[in-house]
Amino acid sequence: MKELWQVQSRISNIRRNIRLLLAGASKQAGNEKDIVDKLIKHGVVRQEATLDDLLDLQEKQFLERRLQSVVFRKGLAKTIKQARQLVVHGFISMNGKKMDKPGVMVCAADEQSIAYYKKIELNAAPKIEITKQEKEVLKEIKEKQEEAVK
Repeated sequence: MKELWQVQSRISNIRRNIRLLLAGASKQAGNEKDIVDKLIKHGVVRQEATLDDLLDLQEKQFLERRLQSVVFRKGLAKTIKQARQLVVHGFISMNGKKMDKPGVMVCAADEQSIAYYKKIELNAAPKIEITKQEKEVLKEIKEKQEEAVK
């Protein structure tokens, strides 16, 4: 819920700045081109977006740009929860750097560089250490089997 509230606050700030721009009080709001370019860079809106399009922003558009969502969409995880776990445990990298925050906003240009950070071995056999007594017992069993074969 905290992440949703942060996104709603961000959208509210963008809409307020756009309304100020449209009203003519552009000193406080910033430049129209800067606002649109920043959202295009993050992949939230399309290249041909206008200020009127930015007033229609939805929370889903921002939530889809989070690292957790991108990892799931790329097929690196089977579920959205697994995607979050992979990110938190450091198994995902972006631009070769280990990422451990699932809420990071992913730029459209960085989306292609998301991959596994560590090689995940699912079927790796654990190493088992055998004591001296167990070695002797195994040796005796092997000798008895060889005698039985003769």
